[in-house]
Amino acid sequence: MKRTYYKSFDENLCGMNGFQYEVGKAFMADTDDPFQWLHFASKVNQTLRYYGKGIRICEVEPLGKVNRYAAWDMNTDCLHIIRELTTDEIIIKLLDEKCGVAEIINFEPSFNLLRVFYGRLRHCDKLAILSADYLTPEQKKALLPKCWEREVDIREGAETDCQ
Repeated sequence: MKRTYYKSFDENLCGMNGFQYEVGKAFMADTDDPFQWLHFASKVNQTLRYYGKGIRICEVEPLGKVNRYAAWDMNTDCLHIIRELTTDEIIIKLLDEKCGVAEIINFEPSFNLLRVFYGRLRHCDKLAILSADYLTPEQKKALLPKCWEREVDIREGAETDCQ
């Protein structure tokens, strides 16, 4: 069975060096130095550290020599960009990889998708849910343990009976 690999890009599908990539094409490294080759990873969560909001993630295939320089980091001298993952695909892969809410929330998953994984989310990063501007206070309360409802009210500026 063929293994699936991933590479992240900025919102313009550019790499860290500003190089412009294109889905469906293969790209060659312009150096013989393996540490300067084209980076890719075996899991989606391993690509998240390179870009912030607006990150795009593609499924890729190494076509040339592969240099593995850490447990998860790999480079190749020739990389084929197969296809771009949809936001829902990224979120589902991150959930399957048991990522924390902080990593998933940047992709603004729908409330309904978060509810599907409610049991898992209760044990993850609760502060990420509190900080998610796109969720309503009622949605945050539905996702968090009951003991966090007061914190939601405080952060949303709701009246509390505390003096």
